Amino acid sequence: MFIKGTLRNGLTITTYVDDMKIIGNVKAAIQGLKDQLSSVFRITDLRPISYYLGMKVIRDRAKRTINLL
Repeated sequence: MFIKGTLRNGLTITTYVDDMKIIGNVKAAIQGLKDQLSSVFRITDLRPISYYLGMKVIRDRAKRTINLL
């Protein structure tokens, strides 16, 4: 996995081979970045993450936690 710092808008992008994750807490900023990327590249948005690198991702928004199984 490759992580190169945090962008000015508070977003972090992780990349593994051909798989990219955009991480942030402002939905409008995430959508704006996805819009910019899709204007240059052909991308597929798989919506909220459920698996990453073979691990199941379990999110509890109420408790603000993320667990990997």
